[in-house]
Amino acid sequence: MTETAERIEDRLSDFTRDKRILLLSAMAVVVGLASAFVAKALVWLIAVFTNLTFYQRFSSDFISPTNHHLGPLVIFAPVIGGLITSTFLTLFVVPVMYTLLDDAAGWLLSRRRSPHHAPPSRDPAVTDAAFGD
Repeated sequence: MTETAERIEDRLSDFTRDKRILLLSAMAVVVGLASAFVAKALVWLIAVFTNLTFYQRFSSDFISPTNHHLGPLVIFAPVIGGLITSTFLTLFVVPVMYTLLDDAAGWLLSRRRSPHHAPPSRDPAVTDAAFGD
């Protein structure tokens, strides 16, 4: 093999391991553990709300809603639950997630900027002066 072909092959078959693989593995373990706790909490919430809706008691025991005493009003249980859930997601969860992602993006971009550039000013007097107002 020629020297050029060996350099290309070495560059393409880089299987070196460094500290990043340990960091990625640790992050995966943390995400897995967090999702396991979230799943456990969601299952508990499902059991609690099933009992509250169909049997009007606060319990996390898994009981089938087949023996409920709501009669034909049972059709409104998922409708009201869906309205409450969608309202909560729209008014609280989505704005919080947008704020967290915006802050994270700003933090990442500020770390990438060279130290020569100052961050843009949010002072109205400075921005008005810049636009000649």
